[in-house]
Amino acid sequence: MARNLHHSCNPGRIVSDLQARGYKEVDAVNKLKWGSKEPLDMFMLTFSSDEKTNKIYEVTSILRSKVEIQPLRKSKLIPQCKQCQAYGHTQSYCSKDPSCVKCAGKHHTKECRKPKEAKPKCVHCGEAHPAKYRGCTVAIELQKIKNQNAKPKRTGLPQRQSAKNPEQTKNTTEMKNQNSLPRIENREKTYAQAVSNLNKQNNVQENEEVKQTLQRILDKLNKQEALFVTLDERITKLEYSAQGAIPKTKQK
Repeated sequence: MARNLHHSCNPGRIVSDLQARGYKEVDAVNKLKWGSKEPLDMFMLTFSSDEKTNKIYEVTSILRSKVEIQPLRKSKLIPQCKQCQAYGHTQSYCSKDPSCVKCAGKHHTKECRKPKEAKPKCVHCGEAHPAKYRGCTVAIELQKIKNQNAKPKRTGLPQRQSAKNPEQTKNTTEMKNQNSLPRIENREKTYAQAVSNLNKQNNVQENEEVKQTLQRILDKLNKQEALFVTLDERITKLEYSAQGAIPKTKQK
């Protein structure tokens, strides 16, 4: 990411300026502000895959403007396909039928004819919002599962128990036993309290079943993404082999 470069700069001139100085740059895209889509003074630069990483950060100026080159930040959000709107993969590895992000129809979003005043429809939950809305219940639950899987498991060390004298241990045990006895006034519960506790238990069980279902969906999506990547590479090799050509070097 090239910072402090005015948004009015022409991307083609940026590419030409860097290529003239020996950099293997192939593309420059202006960064837009999230939500309002206002242009920012930032450009995302794409270099050839054989370009040395350390050499890229030696760039200090572009088009006579002082800039700062920084690595792109990896997004922590679960990826979403712009073709089928499903989570867990991107458009490059999608082989599913298209789904509209506005009306959930079986067509590409750019082909949608939905009036602007009509309410959108989410293809995941059916609510009145676009499918890319991150506040969607499905997106929230899948993001929670992804965050939980990304957290490293901590193994706590066993706490050392301090030595106690017999009399203190005896008193502590008696106090615990007394506290563990049910109080008489709490033994009897009203019907409303019993129904409330039962509803809470049912809600917890339902939430757990939903999480398990979403986890299975996420696992399947991850397997499909890996399968799509392998299939795409094999198809590319077969196409070039049939044409007697050498595949081009991938760009990053």
